[in-house]
Amino acid sequence: MNNSQLMEAREEVHSDGPGLTVAVIVVFWAFIVLCAVGYSETWYRTLMISGIATAILAPIAYRAASGTVSLFEPIIPSALAMLVMYVGRPIADQALGSYLHLGYDISRTFDWVLFVIFIGVVAFMIGYHFGGGDTLLRRWMPPPDTFPETKLFFAAAIIALIGAALFGTFVLSNGGVGSFLIIFGGRSFKRASMLRQGSAYLYFGIYLLLPATIVFYGLWERTRNLKYVVCSVITGVPLFLYEASLGDRSELLPLVLGLPTVHYLWRAKRPRLFRMIAAGLILLVFFAFLRTFRNATATGHRDIKSTKIYTDPGMALASTFTKDDSEMFDTFCNLVTAVPSKLPYQPLGLVRDIGIRLLPRVIYPEKPLELPDQVIVVLWPAHYRSSRASSASSILANFYQWGGVFAVCIAAFGMGILMRSLWRWYMAFSNNLHAILLYSFVPALVVILWRGTVTDTLGRMFFTVLPMILLQRHLRLSRGI
Repeated sequence: MNNSQLMEAREEVHSDGPGLTVAVIVVFWAFIVLCAVGYSETWYRTLMISGIATAILAPIAYRAASGTVSLFEPIIPSALAMLVMYVGRPIADQALGSYLHLGYDISRTFDWVLFVIFIGVVAFMIGYHFGGGDTLLRRWMPPPDTFPETKLFFAAAIIALIGAALFGTFVLSNGGVGSFLIIFGGRSFKRASMLRQGSAYLYFGIYLLLPATIVFYGLWERTRNLKYVVCSVITGVPLFLYEASLGDRSELLPLVLGLPTVHYLWRAKRPRLFRMIAAGLILLVFFAFLRTFRNATATGHRDIKSTKIYTDPGMALASTFTKDDSEMFDTFCNLVTAVPSKLPYQPLGLVRDIGIRLLPRVIYPEKPLELPDQVIVVLWPAHYRSSRASSASSILANFYQWGGVFAVCIAAFGMGILMRSLWRWYMAFSNNLHAILLYSFVPALVVILWRGTVTDTLGRMFFTVLPMILLQRHLRLSRGI
């Protein structure tokens, strides 16, 4: 019996039943609609927000009713990200009367952005449910059929050492111990300046610890040998502390979500609904702490008692839907004021941005700006001169820069096809631990993609997913497959 069959067999014991899940979804949907009715300033906004929520939740409710829903399918993290950005934030903006975002009035573009998002969400769902493409993915990327323990151990160790060497080179080239303390000391102007003048090919090297940790953890799941737990801790803890010290919640997601994904998929278990809700609340509190601690360290107040999570925990948790964690809708509204009036549509923007991202800054310090950076320069030039970090506008806004609402429709449809193909690829090899290890990146990267841009997500994958793909390809070829 393979893992897919085991999962189906155990679902009767470990799941909460389709009826309860559907009931929770329906109640949640009804709550959203009531909020949309109660807080929306016009019936148009009520219909748009309710329509977006319905397009997101209806397919999940159908899966739950038919007993085919899986928390690890890309549509689930996609739904969570979209609900926060595209439903929760516009409701919160109206409830609080908050139409001023980073110096710009978003009320003028509010309705248009709601329409563009509705089109994008519907196009994504159509592509996800009616698209194809998984046959080619299964043919091009079959996982290895063996799991050589010794080879994988040494490969993971080499990946980790390369990452440490790259990051160490960056630290030494910027002053050694002093720069190390600045990097791990939280967000600051000194750290921003250091990263701005450096190469991502060096300081992103620390993210190579992630695939090493995933491989070590997979070896432990397979063998239950404690030495692999120790290796996972050695590589995973430094990465966790680095990301936590900076308050980078999105950077933490591949580690925080990746390890449980490996565990549940390999053990063919499905967590109970209310356990997931409890885990989600804990994660929400932790991320709220990271956000407020990051803001405190950035302004020089490093005492934890000065953070919002300590002085006003309720407001700190609520700010998940009103601050920078979900600002993508507001930033999208800002972006529309500049595109295409000040910045033209760029249909080849994806190809251009990938080329720019691949070009090392140490070789070409004055390389051209990617599309998101162009918007930042137009809207917030003073901010761009001091930091690379900027307000996020979501993947649909990135598509919008390519060609307006038409580009959003086409690209979102294609993204739906791609995400569905990834799930079908995993299901085809669900009893293969290599496939599980590679797929474990997907849930987190889905959220990162929805919140960011194509090139940003590809940049992260270069140091996390690509090493795993190359390793598995090497194992396939070494077996003559």
